[in-house]
Amino acid sequence: MIGFDVSMALERFIPQGGMDGDLSLEEQSYLNILVEHAYRSRKVPLLSCTRSIGRMAAIKRFMPVQNVLLHRNIFEQWSSYSGQFLRGNRFFFDTIDHTAASFHNDRFLNGLNEALSDRVSSPKDEQTFLLFILMHIYLYAQSIESADLVIDTSALTTDPALRRSVEAQLSSLVCAPVDLSDAKSNFDTSIVLVRDRKQFIDTIEQFVKIIASTCASEEAAAFAFKLKDETLAQWDLHDRLTRSATIWYDGLTTELQHKNDEHVRAQAATESQVAAAGGERDDAVATLENIEAVRITADTALATVTAERDAIAATHAEAAAARIVAQDAAAAFEAERDRMAAALDATTVARDAADAAMDALGAERDRLATSLASMAAAKAAADETTITITEDRDRIAARLAEADAARIATEEAIATATAEHERLAASLVEAAQARADAEATLSVAAERDSLAAALTEALASRSLVEKANEALSADCYCIAATLAGTTAAKDAADHRTTELEAERDRITATLGDTAAAKDAADRHVAELEAERDRIAGALAETAAAKDAADHHVAELEAERGRITATLAETAAAKDAADRTVTELQAERDRIAATLAETAAAKDAANTTVAELDAERGELRAALTAAEAAKAEADTAITALEAECHQISAALSDISAAKAGADESVVTLQNERDRIAAELTETADARDAAISRLSEVAEERDKLAATLAELEAARLAAESARAARASPLRRLWSN
Repeated sequence: MIGFDVSMALERFIPQGGMDGDLSLEEQSYLNILVEHAYRSRKVPLLSCTRSIGRMAAIKRFMPVQNVLLHRNIFEQWSSYSGQFLRGNRFFFDTIDHTAASFHNDRFLNGLNEALSDRVSSPKDEQTFLLFILMHIYLYAQSIESADLVIDTSALTTDPALRRSVEAQLSSLVCAPVDLSDAKSNFDTSIVLVRDRKQFIDTIEQFVKIIASTCASEEAAAFAFKLKDETLAQWDLHDRLTRSATIWYDGLTTELQHKNDEHVRAQAATESQVAAAGGERDDAVATLENIEAVRITADTALATVTAERDAIAATHAEAAAARIVAQDAAAAFEAERDRMAAALDATTVARDAADAAMDALGAERDRLATSLASMAAAKAAADETTITITEDRDRIAARLAEADAARIATEEAIATATAEHERLAASLVEAAQARADAEATLSVAAERDSLAAALTEALASRSLVEKANEALSADCYCIAATLAGTTAAKDAADHRTTELEAERDRITATLGDTAAAKDAADRHVAELEAERDRIAGALAETAAAKDAADHHVAELEAERGRITATLAETAAAKDAADRTVTELQAERDRIAATLAETAAAKDAANTTVAELDAERGELRAALTAAEAAKAEADTAITALEAECHQISAALSDISAAKAGADESVVTLQNERDRIAAELTETADARDAAISRLSEVAEERDKLAATLAELEAARLAAESARAARASPLRRLWSN
C-alpha cells in the first residue's frame, strides 16, 4: 500500500511522547491517503486498525473520527494465543515481545517491561502471562477516554440485548445496517504454570491500583478494575473446569519428556556407534583401494605376458620357416648322399669305420630327438597355457565386472550394516587371492631344478659329441692309409676328392647355415623356457583365482545363513540394530586380524620372489655359459667336418635329423590332439563356473530382498515411535 511503512505496525505502537504523544508525519500522511481513497470511491471511511490502541488518542487529535474500542476477556485472548502457539503458529504469541519493544516511549509500560525482563516466550511462563494481562489492562484503560463506542465482544455473544444495542450504534455510525448475530465465543486452551497463585493475584491487584492512579477519569479507573475482575474470574473458572485434565496432562507431559530424553540419549549413542562404524568403513574402503591398485598392477603384468606370448608366436613361425628350409637342404643332402654311397662302397674298411661313426652319431641323434621331443612338448604346453591364460583372463574379466557391479550395489546400500559386511568380505577374498598368488610363486623352485637337470644333460651331450669327433678323426686317418696303398684307387680317389672338395665347400656353406639355424633354435628354446616359467606362474595365479572364487562362493553361502539366522532372531528394530552393531564390531576385529595375516604373507611372498629372482639370474648366467660352450663345440665340429671323409657322416646325421624331425611332427600332432581334448574339458569347466556365478547372482538378489525387508522393519519401528509420541499431539489438537 502506498505510504505504509512496516515500522508502523509494532515499532510505532506507542507514539513518541507516550500515550499522549502525536502521530509521526508518515502515519499522518498514510491516514490521509486512506481517507481520501474512500472519499474518491464515494464510500464512508472505516479504518480497522488492529494495532491502533496505543495511538487512539493521537489519531483523534489528528483528524475528526469516531473511535470504536473492541475488547475481549483478557484471559480468553491469552488462551487463544496459547492455543495458536501449541498448534505451531507462533505469530500471535511473538507479538507480545514485539509490542513490548516499543514500550520505551511510555514510562509505566517501560518499567513493567524491565521488571519482567526475565520472562521466557512460552505459554507456560508466569511472567509473560503477567505482562500480557497488565499490558492490556493499561492500554484499554488509557484508551477508553478517546473511544466513542466501547464493545465487549465476549459479552456480546451471550447478551442479546447488548448485541442489538451495539448493532444499532454501529449502523448509525456507518449509515448502513450491521448484523452481529453470527458472533460466537471461542475458548481455546491455557497451560500457564503459576507457582503461587495468591501472590500472583496480589501482584495484579497492586499493579491495577497503579494503573487506576494514572487514569484521567474515574470511568477509566473503574474500567481497569472491571477488566481485572473479569480476567481473574475467567481464569478461576478455567482452572476449576480443567484442573483434573491439567494434572493428567502435566503427568503425561513429564512422562513423555522422560521418554523423549531417553530416546535422545539412545539416539546419541546410536549415532556414536554409527560414526564409529563409518570410520571402520572408511578404513576398509582404503584397504580395498590398495587391493584394487594391486589388481591393476597384476592386469598390467598380464598384458606384458600376453605381448611376450605374441612375440614367441612370431619367433615360432620364423623357426617353422627355418625348419622348412632345413628340410629342403636335407632332401638335397640325401640326393648327394646317394651319389657318394657308390664311392664309399669301394672300400670296406672305410665303410665299417663310417658305420661305427654313424652308430655313435645315431646315439647322439636319439638324444637330439629326445631334446626335440622335449622342445615340442614345451611348445605344446606353451600353446596350451596360452589358450588357458586367454580363457582365464576372459573369465577373470567377467568376474571383475560382476564384482564391480556387486560393489556398486553394496555402496548404494551402504547405510545398512549387512552391505558393509559384504564389502569387507570382498576385501578378504582379494587378500586371500593375493596370498594364493604369493604361494604360487613357490612352484618356480621346482622348475629351477628341472632347468638345472636339463643343463647337466646338455653338458653330458657335449662330452659325447667331442668323443665322437675324436673317433671320426681316427677313422679318417685309417681311410687315408688304405687309399694310399692302391695307386689306381688313389687316382680315382684324387679325382673323386676333387669333386668331393667342391661338394664339401658347398656342404660346408650349407652346414654353416644349418648351424646358424641351430643357434637360433637354441635361443628360441631358451625363450620358450623363460616363457614356460612365466606361463607356469600365470597358471598358478589362475588356479589361485579359481580357489579364491570358490572360497568367495562358500563365504557368500555362509553369509546367507548368518543373515537368515539374524532375520529369524529379530524381535524389534532397535534390538536388531544393536545386535548388528555388535556383529560388525566382531567382524571388524576378525577382518583386522585377517588383514594383518595377509600383510605378513605378502611380505613373505615378496621375500620369496626376490630370492627366486636372484636364482633366476644365476640360472640365466649358467645358461649363457652353456651356450658359449655349445658354440665352441659347434666350432670344433665344423673343423672336423672340413675333412673329406666326414662328409658322409654329416649327411647321415642330417638324414637322422630329418627322421627325428618327422618323429617330432608326429609328436606335435599327438600333442595337438591332447590339447584339443583339454580345451574341451576347459570349456566344460567354464560352463560350470558360469552356472555357479548365476547361482551366486540369485543369492545376491535374495540378500538384496532381505535388506529391503530390514529397511521396511526400520521404517515400521520409526512409525511406532512416532505413534508413541502422538498422545501429546492429540491433546494439543483437542
